[in-house]
Amino acid sequence: MYIDTHSHLSEFSSDGRQSAAELLAAAAKKRLAGICTTDHFEYGVFYHPGREEVFSLDEYFKLLLPLRRQQAHGRPRLLIGIELGYMPAQCERYALLAKSFDFDSIIMSLHLFDGDDPYVDDSIYKVGKKAVYRRYLERLNEMITVCPDHDIVGHFDYVSRYAPYDDRKMYYRELPEAFDQFFKTLIEHHKALEINTGTVEKMMDLGYEGSDAWPDKDIMDAYYRLGGRLISLGSDAHFPDQVGRYFQETASWLKDLGFRHLTHYEKRQPVQTRLS
Repeated sequence: MYIDTHSHLSEFSSDGRQSAAELLAAAAKKRLAGICTTDHFEYGVFYHPGREEVFSLDEYFKLLLPLRRQQAHGRPRLLIGIELGYMPAQCERYALLAKSFDFDSIIMSLHLFDGDDPYVDDSIYKVGKKAVYRRYLERLNEMITVCPDHDIVGHFDYVSRYAPYDDRKMYYRELPEAFDQFFKTLIEHHKALEINTGTVEKMMDLGYEGSDAWPDKDIMDAYYRLGGRLISLGSDAHFPDQVGRYFQETASWLKDLGFRHLTHYEKRQPVQTRLS
């Protein structure tokens, strides 16, 4: 039984297309043990004109706390989290936010780096694959140390979703030093590495077949070799049919790589469940 650690609601994320009720129904249909809401929260970011990517956290908890209580002894359990978008200037505000609300889990993700958006800014890729991916990994490393009040590093391979290269996949052999430094920092700060099955599905859509749709085996081997054991499994679901996508396949892939547990968070504390 899996807990999906990454999902979005239409009430709070500008790109969410499912209500809380629809999310819970989808999680029940997939027989998940639980699901965590992690809506986008990014000060000063406007993906849509006139709409800052923030929302009322009081309203968020007003909606979700009663649902969490109702689901406390049933399945799927509802956990309440948030996905913060890393920006160095906002770390103090994020730390205050984290202490002021009863989150189960906080994801920190790198959607923008150095002011550039890999989703829409094609120009960032002109320097070449290794240069832009190295820069992305360096910013992830910085994110963990500069903005440490989080639990999970979201979709470390996010930049590869939108790259224009013929082979956009990240490979350990291309940037071993950058990956090692990122993993050492991740492990030192006791953060979980998210395997984001939204990226897996994106790679499948692009024609990557079989295990090639999942992160490079050598990347995961390096994380394990350096002592990494905290793995969270997130669908990044914005629609009900995306909840829990490819979880069983990802669990089998992780077991083949030597991992034995998945990690989710409750009241900001890690909880491990054995891979089935």
